[in-house]
Amino acid sequence: MRTLAIETSSVRGSLALFEEGACRREVLFPEGLIHGREITVRLEELLRLEGLEARSLEAIAVSVGPGSYTGIRVGVTAAKTLAYCLRIPVVSESSLRVIAANAASGDPLRVVAALDGRQGFLFWAAFSAARGSTGEIAVGRLTPDAASEPGTLAGALGVLPERGAPALVAGDGADALLASAPPGRFARGLREWDVPRARALGELTAEAARAARFDLDAVHGLEPVYLRVTEAERRLAMKGTP
Repeated sequence: MRTLAIETSSVRGSLALFEEGACRREVLFPEGLIHGREITVRLEELLRLEGLEARSLEAIAVSVGPGSYTGIRVGVTAAKTLAYCLRIPVVSESSLRVIAANAASGDPLRVVAALDGRQGFLFWAAFSAARGSTGEIAVGRLTPDAASEPGTLAGALGVLPERGAPALVAGDGADALLASAPPGRFARGLREWDVPRARALGELTAEAARAARFDLDAVHGLEPVYLRVTEAERRLAMKGTP
């Protein structure tokens, strides 16, 4: 199974090519919300470096958010277009779970992924992340994806038990969360975990990609996960308020 993983939900996009669950190559976009300009160029680069054509792809994996509204739309649109044109399945994953996958190591860790949702909100979710002795990744969900103000987020994370090592916080919203959290409950994860990566996305979705089959309705039904209204929608609603 040859799968293309598309991750464009954050400030730095990436693509990764997987063959039978193993990553052959990952390419990173330059930093900045320029995914619409970069995604075609980077896909052509990735295929050229591997000596492949787009028609050799057998599945698409895409991060559907939450995160950058524009970035998510770029990735989802590209995934749907490729899946439709090539008649191959597309599988989706939360960008927050992809961040947690960045942190997976030998011992299970509790990871809180937090992204800047703008307008004073954070997108967040808590996970248990680990990597097995043979390299397989396991990221279990402890809470659903949500959008909260930083001041209320620490209370929402009370579902995590206090015993044991502090939960690690990663993502570009990590520092905002830690600033309002009670001392000792959470610790800053490595900053290299902050950006969701296509390599981690491909690992997370490898089993689902192998089992997936092309379904036109599923391709049409794939939508970004925003969790909150866009800024344009918010302003439009304000104009309509008496």
